[in-house]
Formats: sequence, structure tokens, C-alpha cells
Amino acid sequence: MDKNESIIERKELEVKLKQEKQSEAAVEAKTEAAEAKKESKAEKPAAKKEEKPAKKEEKKKFVLERVATLSLIDAHAKPRTKKGRVAMRLLRAHAARNAKATKVIILPEVSHAVVGQAHNRPAKTIKVLLQKDGDGVLTVSLPKAN
Repeated sequence: MDKNESIIERKELEVKLKQEKQSEAAVEAKTEAAEAKKESKAEKPAAKKEEKPAKKEEKKKFVLERVATLSLIDAHAKPRTKKGRVAMRLLRAHAARNAKATKVIILPEVSHAVVGQAHNRPAKTIKVLLQKDGDGVLTVSLPKAN
């Protein structure tokens, strides 16, 4: 029994030593990560100051800018629970077809105007402003009221 107890004690000591080494390695890794963060934070503000003026200079230029009235009447033939989703799908399809765009971004204000208060009663027609940039991305927004 003495041999078994001594073997168990040795194994316990070995396990403790391994755990201490692992915890020391974890602490070192954390300190290195903290130092790296401090260094990166010191570098980032200088980079941000350089980027801001460049963003102001770059203003989106639209290749196509058009006001279009799109019909969403086909959505009213669908079940009541699906009318709102179908209307948004129709809006996206009509806008992409109208402007020959590859990607369509619909702003939230347009979505609210189409769906309104309830998804089961979407608008039948809507007047929107289509703005297409050089990359083929179409932005759908509401036209400004005169």
C-alpha cells in the first residue's frame, strides 16, 4: 500500500505542476494580447484621422436617377398573411427590371410606406426614387416632396 500511495502522490504532484505551467502560459498569453491591443489602439486613431477626409471627398455619383411609379396590385391576389412579403418581392423585382440593376437596396422608409400599419394590406402602387450607381447597385428611396 505504501507503494500505491507514493505513486498516487507523485501523480498528483505532476498534475499540479502541469496545471501551474498551463496557468502561467495563459497569463503570459493574456498579457501579450493586452499589450498588442494597446499598440493597435495607439496606431488606429492616426489611421482613422487619415480615412475621414477621404470619405468626405468620395460622394456617390449616380449613373441613373429616376422617379418611377410601381404597381404592387398583384400582391392583393395572394393570401392575407403573405400580401406584405409578396408586395416587397414585387417592388424589388420591378425596380431591378426598371433600372437594369444587379443588386437592389430598399431603404426602410420605402418598406414602411409599402406595408404601412399592417402586412395584410400593402399599398397598391407606390412612387419611388431609383438611384443606380456605377457598380450596378440600385437604391430605392422615397422621392422628396415638392
